[in-house]
Amino acid sequence: MIRGPVMTAKLRAIAALLLALAGLAAVAPHATALERGMFGWRAAEVSGTRPLLVIWIREPDAVAPEEIAKYRTYFQDTVFGHGTTPSRDHFDRSVFGYYREVSNGKFTWSRAGLVGPLGAQIKGKPAAEIARLAIAATAAEGGFAFRAFDADHDGRIAPQELGVLVITNVAAPGRRFIDFAPVDRNVALGADDLAFAGRAAVVGENDGFATINRQLFRLLAPEAVDLDGWPQKCFALNGGRSLMAAANTANPALSMHLDAWHKMLVGWTEPRVYAIGKPGTAKLAAQYVAASEADLKRPVLLFDPQKGPREFFLLEYRAHSPLGFDQAVVNSGVVVWQVALDGANRPFPVPADRPNCKGETLQVPSLFVRSPRDWTMGGNGAYSAGDGPFSLKWLDGQDTGVRVTAAASNPVQWRTEITWSGR
Repeated sequence: MIRGPVMTAKLRAIAALLLALAGLAAVAPHATALERGMFGWRAAEVSGTRPLLVIWIREPDAVAPEEIAKYRTYFQDTVFGHGTTPSRDHFDRSVFGYYREVSNGKFTWSRAGLVGPLGAQIKGKPAAEIARLAIAATAAEGGFAFRAFDADHDGRIAPQELGVLVITNVAAPGRRFIDFAPVDRNVALGADDLAFAGRAAVVGENDGFATINRQLFRLLAPEAVDLDGWPQKCFALNGGRSLMAAANTANPALSMHLDAWHKMLVGWTEPRVYAIGKPGTAKLAAQYVAASEADLKRPVLLFDPQKGPREFFLLEYRAHSPLGFDQAVVNSGVVVWQVALDGANRPFPVPADRPNCKGETLQVPSLFVRSPRDWTMGGNGAYSAGDGPFSLKWLDGQDTGVRVTAAASNPVQWRTEITWSGR
């Protein structure tokens, strides 16, 4: 039995949640403010800037020096950009530009440096070992001043003080996001009183732009969830709908935005929250609308106060445009994400709604697109006026009683409108 202060703390937390839900429900039909953590919003907030060090480490081979020089220029331009200000007439396709856009100006990386190529015997080593060797070699022979990034002078370079992107020319088996923060994983930096205790991502020399950005997002938010299903088991999900379901596309230079929930997680967008039960309407716009209409880019969140904030729907408008970083979106329209969260505000494993090509039933995260017409899990379709009213259903298959209609839209204008019924 829980007694005393523990019971009091739990009751206060429950009471706070109930009050917040009551407040959201009372502002009919739209609530303009959220408590941090509700629906996962700002649960892993990231803002400001963070230095990024790029380390290029290679297994020695016969690549000509002039090709090495071209690679180095490519990596520098791809990550750091060309140093020009993006505009409608000039699109700077760089990692720095991507994060400025996808975060709505709330975050970007800053340049710490590009070191390499460094030669090392790394063939056959797992990604974690390659990253460790790259960081140690950068301290020993790369001439990089790590100490300048120990902002609090505690002898440990923490994740918020420096991120590391390792580029390699060999296959790197194993998890390609490595957290060196635990004391037993720190990387000594040549001096007894200095260690790297941050995070590193490992990518290949020929990995696509989306893959690089996906791995870097893990440095910011280890809570990020892979949304591509089980491609290695012939069961792909959410293709063309989120950076967290993107790898090398047919054109590796293309990229796409994060889904609405991952943007919420790090605080880069705040949803417009509506309690279902009463009819409502809202305008939605893609990323490219003018700054004066920025609120239209915020997703619509529909939830049932009687069920609480653990299961809800996110509706966003996505459109392809060469002017920005949502270029790999497969079609334009209203995208419906179904989200269910556990007590830690994280998606959790649920059975897929269909078997893979081998007849196996797989577990997938409880965060996925719902397809038009058949409500299947993890498709890449978008809703349009031609789909007519469609039903929202809970994860257990029960009908919410709510019907949503998407208005006719012109993708060139990047806007649409949705309406939903009461129950």
